[in-house]
Amino acid sequence: MSSRSSKSHASALRAFTLLEVLVSIGIMLVIISVVIPNQSTYSKGASLKNLANDIALTVRQAQVYGTSVQGFKPGAASTEFTDAYGVYFNIVPSTDPLAKTTFTFFADRPQGGQPKNKIYDSGPTCPTLSAVPDSECIQKIPITGGNQIEDLCLIAVNGSISCSNVIPIGGANISFLRPNTDASIVLMGNSSFPGLYFICTPTTCKGLRIKLLSPSSATSSVDVYMTGQISVH
Repeated sequence: MSSRSSKSHASALRAFTLLEVLVSIGIMLVIISVVIPNQSTYSKGASLKNLANDIALTVRQAQVYGTSVQGFKPGAASTEFTDAYGVYFNIVPSTDPLAKTTFTFFADRPQGGQPKNKIYDSGPTCPTLSAVPDSECIQKIPITGGNQIEDLCLIAVNGSISCSNVIPIGGANISFLRPNTDASIVLMGNSSFPGLYFICTPTTCKGLRIKLLSPSSATSSVDVYMTGQISVH
C-alpha cells in the first residue's frame, strides 16, 4: 500500500461520519432538555430557601439588638438605648402596594408623644430620620426573584395553625426588648378588621408562621415562637 493511500485510510478512520455527528447532537440535546428545567427548578427552590433564611436572620438580628441594648441613633448628638427592635410583615396590598413583597426592620420608639407599643407605626414609605425625626423604620427589605409572603398564620398553644382565611390577620409585628429573649408578637387586622387585632400571650398562642411562595408555587415557611426560637422549613 502506498504512503498516500495509508494516510487517506488513517484519516477516514479518525473522522466522524454524518450519522455519528447527528447521534452526538441528539444526545447533547436530550441532556440539555433535562438539565436546564431541573436547574431552573433548583434555582427557584434555592431562592425561596434563601428568602426564608433572610427572614429568620432578620428576626434574629432584631432579637440580638433588642436584648443586647443596641443604641438607636436618631441624631448626631443623641442615642437611645431603651428601644425594642422588631420585624414587621404586611400582606394587605390596600394598605401598602409593596405588601407581600417586602418586610420591615424597625425600632419601637415613641410616636407623636404616644408611648412605645410594640407595633411598627411609621407607615409603608419607611421615612428617614431626617424627614421624620420619630421614624421607626430602619430598613424596608425587598423580596426578590418573584417570591412573596403568601400568608401569616397564628400558631395556637395546641399547635394548630390559623391563617388569614380563618382569622383576620393582615400584618404581624415581632419585637424583642431586654431583659427578655422572648418574642413579643402583635397581629394587625386586615382591610375588613383594621387596626390592632390580637396580642399573643403564652396562654393564647405559641407563635407566628410566615408562609412563603415562589413563582413556581414552591412553598417554605418561617416559624417564630414566643420563646424566641426560630424554625425554617
